[in-house]
Amino acid sequence: MVICHNDALAGDVYVNHGIVLQAMRNRGGAFARVLRNPLHPFTITRDLVRYRSRRIHRLVVNLTTVDEAALRSTYGSIGPQSVVIGNGVDLDVWSMPTDEERLAARGRLGLAPEDSMVLFVGHEFGRKGLPELIDAVAALPDAHLMVVGGTVDLIAAQERMPSAQAMGARLHFLGAQPDPRGAFIAADVFCLPSAYESYGLVVLEALACGVPVVGTRTGCLPDVVVDGVNGALVERTAADVRAGLERVLAGDRAAIRAASRAAAAAHLLVRGSAAVSRRVSRSRCRSPAVTEIVHVVRSDGFAGGESFVAQLARAQAQQGIGSPSSEANPPECAGCSVTLCRMLLRQRCPT
Repeated sequence: MVICHNDALAGDVYVNHGIVLQAMRNRGGAFARVLRNPLHPFTITRDLVRYRSRRIHRLVVNLTTVDEAALRSTYGSIGPQSVVIGNGVDLDVWSMPTDEERLAARGRLGLAPEDSMVLFVGHEFGRKGLPELIDAVAALPDAHLMVVGGTVDLIAAQERMPSAQAMGARLHFLGAQPDPRGAFIAADVFCLPSAYESYGLVVLEALACGVPVVGTRTGCLPDVVVDGVNGALVERTAADVRAGLERVLAGDRAAIRAASRAAAAAHLLVRGSAAVSRRVSRSRCRSPAVTEIVHVVRSDGFAGGESFVAQLARAQAQQGIGSPSSEANPPECAGCSVTLCRMLLRQRCPT
């Protein structure tokens, strides 16, 4: 079994990371945006061939229900089978802090125990809605906004906004962080009023840390955020973002944090990998089949995909599935470094 992404027009399973035309529609002026970048017409035509054909892929894995709906509305009749299998999160890495850990993290960021802290993580400030978020938090007099990510130029542009200057010391730009978990641990709420997300793994990471999420209906948010339970789904306006933040901050903090963690627990890393394996197994033969990992090609660009496969290999090893090559640490090509993550697996069919 071959799992492919992006440019590859070959492989049993294709992972849909988003529909380019839908992304352009969400940001407005789709026609002009498509023409402005000569790669966009090529991508749209390539994907038309990909999704209409019954011979190129056996299965299309969409990361969210939003992406599958966009796929069908954009390309109509789809040749291969199409399913929704979201990304997973490692609950050991992204864990809920103790009260002591949380107080210590907030102290390192200069926050008092009574301060409310809104967290934003991302690099594309405009697409992800940071200007709207700054306007929203500026109207919440007791709230701080912590921004992780961005370049020096992007941060400088945001700092010049009138609402940013009005916030003064309540606005904190931390820049790019190699490990942002300290910010998640300190946060009261995470906010992502994005115009478009292919998935938005950062949302799951926030929930895993027990941090409720306020965001727009894009990417994984409609699948993992339940309004009033572990966050709020809002429109991409400063007024609606502010209202969503107020609702969450006024809620039962302990109950909301527990519900947030529970939502992330439903999206374990291994569970998503196993779901892909089962789908392809069922598509190849009528009787039960086993997908055995025999080789992983290293990739600088898709370390998350490799982690997926490594997690599934460990689960197989624990269950005694596979040949000696399917061990806890699957073999790699030491010399391989490719931008397309390719996972080569062998299929055993009892029939």
